[in-house]
Amino acid sequence: MARYRIVMEVPSVRLSVAQDRLAEVIHRVFGVNSTTDGLHASVVKLNRPDTRAARLQEVQRQIEDVMSEVESLHDEMQEWYDNMPENLQDGDKGNAVQECADQLENIKDQMQTALDEMDGVDFPSAY
Repeated sequence: MARYRIVMEVPSVRLSVAQDRLAEVIHRVFGVNSTTDGLHASVVKLNRPDTRAARLQEVQRQIEDVMSEVESLHDEMQEWYDNMPENLQDGDKGNAVQECADQLENIKDQMQTALDEMDGVDFPSAY
Protein backbone atom coordinates (compact mmCIF):
# COMPACT_ATOMS: atom_id res chain seq x y z
CA MET A 1 0.00 0.00 0.00
CA ALA A 2 1.39 3.39 -0.99
CA ARG A 3 2.15 5.87 1.76
CA TYR A 4 2.22 9.64 1.54
CA ARG A 5 3.79 12.39 3.60
CA ILE A 6 1.94 15.66 4.14
CA VAL A 7 4.27 18.55 4.95
CA MET A 8 2.89 21.87 6.16
CA GLU A 9 5.35 24.75 6.08
CA VAL A 10 4.07 26.79 9.05
CA PRO A 11 3.95 25.30 11.60
CA SER A 12 6.14 22.43 10.54
CA VAL A 13 4.12 19.22 10.65
CA ARG A 14 4.85 15.89 8.99
CA LEU A 15 2.33 13.09 8.74
CA SER A 16 2.79 9.68 7.16
CA VAL A 17 -0.54 8.52 5.79
CA ALA A 18 -1.67 5.31 4.08
CA GLN A 19 -3.07 5.85 0.59
CA ASP A 20 -6.58 4.76 1.54
CA ARG A 21 -6.74 7.46 4.29
CA LEU A 22 -5.06 10.29 2.37
CA ALA A 23 -8.29 12.03 1.26
CA GLU A 24 -9.76 11.80 4.77
CA VAL A 25 -6.64 13.27 6.38
CA ILE A 26 -6.42 16.11 3.85
CA HIS A 27 -10.10 16.89 4.45
CA ARG A 28 -9.68 16.89 8.22
CA VAL A 29 -6.50 18.97 8.19
CA PHE A 30 -7.38 21.48 5.48
CA GLY A 31 -11.14 21.30 5.04
CA VAL A 32 -12.46 21.37 8.58
CA ASN A 33 -10.02 23.60 10.44
CA SER A 34 -10.38 27.17 9.19
CA THR A 35 -7.16 28.18 10.96
CA THR A 36 -5.20 26.43 8.20
CA ASP A 37 -6.06 29.25 5.74
CA GLY A 38 -2.89 30.63 4.24
CA LEU A 39 -0.74 27.65 5.16
CA HIS A 40 1.36 26.10 2.44
CA ALA A 41 1.42 22.33 2.29
CA SER A 42 2.61 19.60 0.00
CA VAL A 43 1.78 15.94 -0.37
CA VAL A 44 4.64 13.65 -1.32
CA LYS A 45 4.33 9.97 -2.20
CA LEU A 46 6.79 7.92 -0.18
CA ASN A 47 8.51 5.19 -2.12
CA ARG A 48 9.48 2.32 0.11
CA PRO A 49 12.76 0.76 -0.95
CA ASP A 50 12.41 -2.68 -2.53
CA THR A 51 15.15 -4.58 -0.71
CA ARG A 52 16.11 -4.98 2.92
CA ALA A 53 19.52 -3.51 2.17
CA ALA A 54 17.91 -0.45 0.58
CA ARG A 55 15.57 -0.11 3.58
CA LEU A 56 18.57 -0.21 5.90
CA GLN A 57 20.28 2.45 3.78
CA GLU A 58 17.18 4.63 4.20
CA VAL A 59 17.36 4.15 7.97
CA GLN A 60 21.04 5.13 7.85
CA ARG A 61 20.13 8.30 5.94
CA GLN A 62 17.49 9.16 8.53
CA ILE A 63 19.95 8.60 11.38
CA GLU A 64 22.47 10.85 9.63
CA ASP A 65 19.79 13.57 9.41
CA VAL A 66 19.04 13.21 13.12
CA MET A 67 22.76 13.20 13.93
CA SER A 68 23.14 16.47 12.09
CA GLU A 69 20.41 18.05 14.22
CA VAL A 70 21.92 16.64 17.43
CA GLU A 71 25.31 18.03 16.39
CA SER A 72 23.73 21.42 15.75
CA LEU A 73 22.16 21.38 19.22
CA HIS A 74 25.50 20.38 20.72
CA ASP A 75 27.25 23.25 18.95
CA GLU A 76 24.63 25.72 20.22
CA MET A 77 25.05 24.53 23.80
CA GLN A 78 28.84 24.55 23.56
CA GLU A 79 28.81 28.07 22.09
CA TRP A 80 26.50 29.20 24.90
CA TYR A 81 28.93 27.77 27.47
CA ASP A 82 32.01 29.18 25.73
CA ASN A 83 30.48 32.67 25.61
CA MET A 84 29.56 32.71 29.31
CA PRO A 85 31.65 34.77 31.68
CA GLU A 86 34.01 32.59 33.70
CA ASN A 87 32.13 33.13 36.94
CA LEU A 88 28.95 31.73 35.31
CA GLN A 89 30.80 28.82 33.70
CA ASP A 90 31.84 27.66 37.17
CA GLY A 91 28.30 28.00 38.55
CA ASP A 92 25.16 25.89 38.35
CA LYS A 93 24.06 27.30 34.98
CA GLY A 94 27.46 26.75 33.40
CA ASN A 95 27.61 23.19 34.72
CA ALA A 96 24.10 22.48 33.40
CA VAL A 97 24.91 23.88 29.95
CA GLN A 98 28.17 21.93 29.72
CA GLU A 99 26.48 18.74 30.92
CA CYS A 100 23.82 19.15 28.23
CA ALA A 101 26.51 19.66 25.58
CA ASP A 102 28.32 16.55 26.83
CA GLN A 103 25.12 14.49 26.71
CA LEU A 104 24.42 15.60 23.15
CA GLU A 105 27.98 14.70 22.14
CA ASN A 106 27.51 11.26 23.72
CA ILE A 107 24.25 10.74 21.83
CA LYS A 108 25.95 11.70 18.55
CA ASP A 109 28.80 9.26 19.27
CA GLN A 110 26.32 6.45 20.00
CA MET A 111 24.48 7.18 16.76
CA GLN A 112 27.78 7.06 14.86
CA THR A 113 28.55 3.71 16.47
CA ALA A 114 25.14 2.42 15.35
CA LEU A 115 25.81 3.65 11.81
CA ASP A 116 29.21 1.94 11.80
CA GLU A 117 27.61 -1.32 12.91
CA MET A 118 24.96 -1.05 10.19
CA ASP A 119 27.71 -0.98 7.57
CA GLY A 120 28.54 -4.56 8.58
CA VAL A 121 25.02 -5.93 8.10
CA ASP A 122 24.97 -8.47 5.27
CA PHE A 123 21.46 -9.71 4.45
CA PRO A 124 21.39 -13.32 3.28
CA SER A 125 19.73 -14.10 -0.04
CA ALA A 126 16.26 -15.66 -0.01
CA TYR A 127 17.47 -18.92 -1.57
